[in-house]
Amino acid sequence: MEKENAITAQISEQEWQIIQLMREIEYGELLISMKGGKPVRAEEVRKSIQIK
Repeated sequence: MEKENAITAQISEQEWQIIQLMREIEYGELLISMKGGKPVRAEEVRKSIQIK
């Protein structure tokens, strides 16, 4: 059995906050705005209604 390759990377405080938001959200969408390759804003879509 082959060993899986482990990738280690440093994440910024902003990236960690995005990960925490993703873990906390139970349902919906998370819109992330980036600037300079880093997340600067996250919006959680609270309600979305599909019209048929």
